[in-house]
Amino acid sequence: AKAATWEGAPYEYGGSTRQGIDCSHLVHEAYSEAGFTYSYIPTSGDWKSQGFIEVSVPQPGDVVLWRGLRHCGIVVDPISGKFIHAPRKNKPVQYSNYNSPYWKNISHVFLRYCAKGR
Repeated sequence: AKAATWEGAPYEYGGSTRQGIDCSHLVHEAYSEAGFTYSYIPTSGDWKSQGFIEVSVPQPGDVVLWRGLRHCGIVVDPISGKFIHAPRKNKPVQYSNYNSPYWKNISHVFLRYCAKGR
């Protein structure tokens, strides 16, 4: 729900404000607004060090991570595949479907934040 407030914010590589944000900062800001903190989204598989575990069945709020693309978003509706993300330059924060042919065919994992307090 926190990530939805970012819909339409412009993309900016390295950005972390509503004037411009990238994918990892979108996840970080949404989690921060929900009261959870971690240092970074790990792309190398060292998820536990940041309080994440890999899960096979996603739930709303889980992170979907495409390792090869170094891209991430937040699962909104796991049944339909809806997620929210900051895609790329000239594309604002928006909803997409990770079951679409483009996203589905790229290796990805689902991560759940399980640090103390969740």
